[in-house]
Amino acid sequence: MANLRRILLTFNNSQQSIILGRIVDKKNLYSYLFPWNIYTTILPQAGIVFSPSALEYMTNDACFGWLSPRATERALIRCSNLMNIQLIDPIDKEGKHLFDPNSLKDLIESKESKTSKKTNGTLHCCSDQAVSFGGLNYRNHRILDFVTNRIKVFGC
Repeated sequence: MANLRRILLTFNNSQQSIILGRIVDKKNLYSYLFPWNIYTTILPQAGIVFSPSALEYMTNDACFGWLSPRATERALIRCSNLMNIQLIDPIDKEGKHLFDPNSLKDLIESKESKTSKKTNGTLHCCSDQAVSFGGLNYRNHRILDFVTNRIKVFGC
């Protein structure tokens, strides 16, 4: 929660229409054959933050494509382009994304498997200032917030 507050304070203007989330370009064979389609999507499993004015614009009748759950990502991109809402994929100083689509369980398991192999490369896990993880419900998010703010680890 503190990391999200820190990011939101960088956007001082409350009237600014922004959407924060993980934005990905999905390139495949069709993207080269049909270049006029939109292949940029936003990952809802990583979490999405709407400003109040962006949420008002998204409820406008001019936005379409919300009926198909498969097309929600594209509908969000199209509606934001139509309503001039700024899409932002925040990253930290190290270039790591603050909205991570992987769940904490997957991140911990992948880190354990990499450390057991004793690789000398750096682990690309996640940002120290991460805002959201995939598959994290409200209860687990509150527990994670408590652990990161209250529990101190000494030594390593």
